[in-house]
Amino acid sequence: MPGVDTTSTAIGRPAALDLIRQQRNLLLMRPLFELALKSRRADGSEILWSGLDTNYLALALLVFIMDGGTLGKGRTFHEVIVYVAETAQSMKPSLIEEEARLVAREVLDAIHNAENKTQQFNFEYFDATSAEARTYSFFLLRYERSDDDDEYYFKVSDEGFLVYLGMLDFGAADMQALMEKMLHEFIRRGNIDQALEASQRALYEGRRYFEQISNQLLRAHRVPDAVRWQEDLAPSLDHARHHIDGRLQEEHQLLQATTESLNSATDARTREKFVRLRETVEGGLTTTGRLLQLVGEAGQRYRDAARSLFRTRRRHRLPNIEEVVLPEMVALPTTALADMVEGHGHVLFGVGQPKLYHMEQVFRTLLTPQPQSMATEAVVGELVRLEESVPRFSKAEIELAEGFLRRHFADRRETDIAKALACAEDEGLGRTVQEYMTFMMYRAFSRDESPFPVDASTDGRFETDLVVGTKLVFIGRDKHES
Repeated sequence: MPGVDTTSTAIGRPAALDLIRQQRNLLLMRPLFELALKSRRADGSEILWSGLDTNYLALALLVFIMDGGTLGKGRTFHEVIVYVAETAQSMKPSLIEEEARLVAREVLDAIHNAENKTQQFNFEYFDATSAEARTYSFFLLRYERSDDDDEYYFKVSDEGFLVYLGMLDFGAADMQALMEKMLHEFIRRGNIDQALEASQRALYEGRRYFEQISNQLLRAHRVPDAVRWQEDLAPSLDHARHHIDGRLQEEHQLLQATTESLNSATDARTREKFVRLRETVEGGLTTTGRLLQLVGEAGQRYRDAARSLFRTRRRHRLPNIEEVVLPEMVALPTTALADMVEGHGHVLFGVGQPKLYHMEQVFRTLLTPQPQSMATEAVVGELVRLEESVPRFSKAEIELAEGFLRRHFADRRETDIAKALACAEDEGLGRTVQEYMTFMMYRAFSRDESPFPVDASTDGRFETDLVVGTKLVFIGRDKHES
């Protein structure tokens, strides 16, 4: 029949479909469904839960913690309980404060898996590709200590973002770019309702990407000796920089288009929707700005953390104790743990000798004559006049470098920093002159500070005997441009 997949196995049964991603996304919602079922079957509490939508309360809790994780360090336990309790009271005004807090605690415990000591959710599903049952483990919330004030805060995990967004995981950065492209098209067509939905999705995808980069850098800050900068962090940061460049340009254009549509709208309801849309786009710009600051400070924070280590240790690709070893040990049966303690417990729990107050030793120390310290005369050093340091670049070298760059840019419509340094090398300019040229070309990256009539952009990286860094491409401006 047309439109029906008739593919079958050798024994006539239909071929197995790969539905792993869809199954996992359904399992992400299972804690919410179990909460709804539990609230309806709770003995003697039907009146308490009557009129309350547990799915709404759980999703509102996730959004509240998302906002706190982007604009701050997260949400404290007290803040979460107060917010969910107030939301429940707004949904059901007859609730008293004690009942509302009980509802809030139940919702938080269900999302945080308090019934299983806040461990990961573990649900089985059928993997059609291997024809066997597998286990999907995930967190919806994380309760972590902040390095800034030593307080514990709730944060939404990557899977928690997916629960709210209700879509497959195509990657936060790619989904944000896609949603902003759709948003731009909706604004152009005047589909304000679809634009509002797309803008909300783009906003939370941006916050989700911010959380991913933040968690990666936080691990590097806590255990810098277990992270390799070039292999583990540099690719993610380079991708984040390219993502930021594209998002800033796109979001500024969206903000301008939204403002123009708001100014031209006459209907009051339409203007209200455009105001909400503009606020959402501004929220996306704020998130991108915070991501830019986070990426910009990553290198310095990593260096500070590496310097704080007491000694240099060899880097081994050993599993992390807190994230891998201890969870696997806790998951072992009691008999296996008992056997392990008998053979290896002394490694984890060494014998500590208590310190005793020994009176005889105190008396002996007090009665022993102490040598008198002789005061030594202070040695007065010789005063030496400080000499002024010679400038790094002489006036002749500066004039030679600037003159060469002006000729180089004037003779070529398009060039780059590597070609400019190569031409300077061919003309026999010295290393000091080339160093000054390098500073001037990187300064030209800013249009406002550029002393040359060129526009600069980046194109990967380059390496010479003189410098290693971002490759700048220069394009000459037309004479009528400012």
